This record gives sequence, C-alpha cells and structure tokens, in this order.
Amino acid sequence: MDIERLQQLTQKYLDGTATPEEKALLDDWYHSFEGKDMIIPGERGQGRRLAKKIKKVLPGRLLPKVKRMYFYYAAASIIVLLAAGILFFQPVKEHTAAAVAQHRILTLPDGSKVWLNAESSIEYAKIFTGKTRQIHLSGEGYFDIMHDSLHPFIINAGNVKITVLGTAFNVNAYPGKPVAVTVTRGKVKVEDNTQHIVFITPNQQAVSVSGQLATKAVKAILYDSWKDGSLDFTDESFEDIALTLQRQFNVTIHFREGSLKQLRFTAGFDKGTALEKMLAILSRVNGTSWVKDEDGTIWITN
Repeated sequence: MDIERLQQLTQKYLDGTATPEEKALLDDWYHSFEGKDMIIPGERGQGRRLAKKIKKVLPGRLLPKVKRMYFYYAAASIIVLLAAGILFFQPVKEHTAAAVAQHRILTLPDGSKVWLNAESSIEYAKIFTGKTRQIHLSGEGYFDIMHDSLHPFIINAGNVKITVLGTAFNVNAYPGKPVAVTVTRGKVKVEDNTQHIVFITPNQQAVSVSGQLATKAVKAILYDSWKDGSLDFTDESFEDIALTLQRQFNVTIHFREGSLKQLRFTAGFDKGTALEKMLAILSRVNGTSWVKDEDGTIWITN
C-alpha cells in the first residue's frame, strides 16, 4: 500500500468515516508484516525516534520490526494505525450476564435498552460496526431498540434470528425451550434455521415449535411484565411455572409425581408477592400441596 493511500485510510479511520471494508484493509495491511520487517521509505532520524514511541504504544510481541521510516506524516500515520491495531487484537465481544434471581438493565452501544431476566445473558460488540447491529441472547430479554433504517438490529437466539429497525419486544429463549418473540411496539421479522420467515406486529407472538414458526394473538403486556417485577402465566404447565420460580427466587423445586408437571395454570402475581404465597395459590387451585425440606428444596405433591 502506498503512503498516500495509507494516510487517506488512516484519516478516515480517525474521522469515523471508514467503511468496514476500509477498516479490514488497514487490518490486513498491518497483519501483512507479521514475521517480517516493516520498511517505509523516508528520513532515518525521525523514523528511529518514532519507532521508539511505537514500542511504547504496543506490546513488543504485536509489533513488527521497523527498519526505516521516512516522512514524519507517514510515520505518524503508522503510529495511529498500530495504536488502532490494539482493537483488532482485543476481544470484539463483550459478555454480560444477569445473575440468578436478579434482573439487569443495559444500554447498548447504539443507545438501545435491554432488560435481562434471571439466568439470562447477551453477547454483543463493544462498538457496532458494519451494516447490522448483532447480538446473541440466551434466556429472556425485553428490548427497546433505537431506530436506524440503515443498520438493522439482529438478535440471534436459539434457532431463530430476529430482525428489527426500531421497536420494542420480548424474547424468551431459555435453553431447551421453544423460542417465543412477543411484540409490544413496531414490527419484527422472525426467521428460523429452515429460512421460514414470519412478520409480527403489536400483540402478536411468534413461537418456534418443532422446527416450525407459528404465530398467534396475545396480550403482550402479559409476556413482558417480569421486567417490572410482576409474574404472569397464561395457560402454562406447572413444570414451566416451577422453572420460572426457580430462576426468580433462586430455589430448587421438584415434583413427587411426574403427572403434576402437566397441570396448567393461568395466573398473575404482583411485584413483591412472596414465593410461599404463590405456591399456596397455585396449590389451592389444582388441589396440590407443597413442602420445604431443611435444605430449602421445595417439593410439589398431591
């Protein structure tokens, strides 16, 4: 790469106008010197002084040997470029997790808001670059996405990909369970790994079941109330409800009889409702009972 082109790309990087392709070109140029001498024509004295500065900027193991440097402006560009090169050697992903029985609210690099439910995590770039804004979700999250028509926001969760421009919606993608996407505001595109695509709007839900996407009408508020501390269950099995309670209260719940897991409930609990009160209400509705062992394990029984 000639000096003029190198300086042009470096300046665009500094101005924040470099395209992903141009950033990749700079990265490739830097890596082309691995195991080789970096030779730039120019004045030797200034180059040697600048080489010392470069060594202070980067760890020696990342730095090619600099034999000669000329033209102060060119060498200065190299320093900036190599300093930026640190970004290429650092992890580009940042992993954030919500602890058991806790919720967490995050602001992403583009200003979008995410509420993470208990035992949930997302992985995302420290700085969104390229044509899309992509993250990975495990567990459950409520998303309020900043609108950007030029850079769609993409969530990879389980076997589905969710694409939005700017909207609000809930994604439930706990491992081993069908992925459910529920829209509060705007419009969402949901695609599974068989390239089946559906579009959903407010108070609609897309669920990935047995490799197929199905949609239905719902009350979205019932599926995102958890972020405000409430719990709502709509025709859910006792087994799934127990899993939710385990995450929210950091307890272990077992069933004495397997058939009890299939009992179904529709119920809502306000923020601050004690676990014991929830269990008492659920047991009373279906004629079951519950006990707690000395170690804190809860058993559901007839």
